[in-house]
Amino acid sequence: MVIKSYLHFTTLSLALSLDLAMNSSLPATGLSQQTLQQHSPVSGGELVAQRRRRRLSFKVRGVGRSGNLQGGAARGSCSSQPIYITPLVPLVNKPELTEDGQRKEVELYSALTVAARPKFFVHIPQISAQEAKFTLLKEINENQDEVVTEATVALSGTPGVVSFSLPAEAPSLEVGKTYKWSVQVICDPSSDDGSVNPRVGGEVQRIPSTPAIANIEQAAPIDRPQLYSDANAWYDSVTALAELLDKNPNDPTLKDEWVSLLKSVNLDRITEAPLVQCCTAKNE
Repeated sequence: MVIKSYLHFTTLSLALSLDLAMNSSLPATGLSQQTLQQHSPVSGGELVAQRRRRRLSFKVRGVGRSGNLQGGAARGSCSSQPIYITPLVPLVNKPELTEDGQRKEVELYSALTVAARPKFFVHIPQISAQEAKFTLLKEINENQDEVVTEATVALSGTPGVVSFSLPAEAPSLEVGKTYKWSVQVICDPSSDDGSVNPRVGGEVQRIPSTPAIANIEQAAPIDRPQLYSDANAWYDSVTALAELLDKNPNDPTLKDEWVSLLKSVNLDRITEAPLVQCCTAKNE
């Protein structure tokens, strides 16, 4: 299967086992021994939840941009007004509108994960579409991609940030391989027009775990989002914070950190969107 360009990508993670939400060759940033000791479990297995003094952020490096991915959001015809589906991936530059109201293309950052089956997050506004198609491709070479898995999922109809996970039977992401994931919202099942059925997504590469990264799971849950961010593992940082918000939806500190993280990667427009449960995989 040859995919030379992904014009308007979003991320829905194949949710046969669905959790609540929310470059290519960049090495993971090592964590100092001092940092790890500060976030290690105390005696008795209890974890100390140390609130960070600095705001949670993710540094978009100046390299590894996804040249074959365009558009941080996509227009569609699922409502009487233009709608924008947005993948929760770092944007290299802020989305802007042209004089005629069209959204300028932005460069996406090909982000990393240490997870074998990472979660993918996407913001879906209020739309009439009842289903979406998720696709995961593995890059074989510059001109060829292999389909890893694809599925149609039912949408809940509730606007907000949702996440999808690869099913247990899907193959794990291979270390060092680049994958392209996308979600296409089906506004008109009879149309093949991408402007009618907007598609968004991103790239992900799995990096090998190191002793420093492995120790992050032993840190206090409140500290994991920043530690993953420091290790350049975007998908893991978002997932760790989203899971905390799922359990503590009214925690003002967590809300502030969610806003701070999204703003740090130019996702200002969706910082106030709620995390919602969504999406049941349809049998095919």
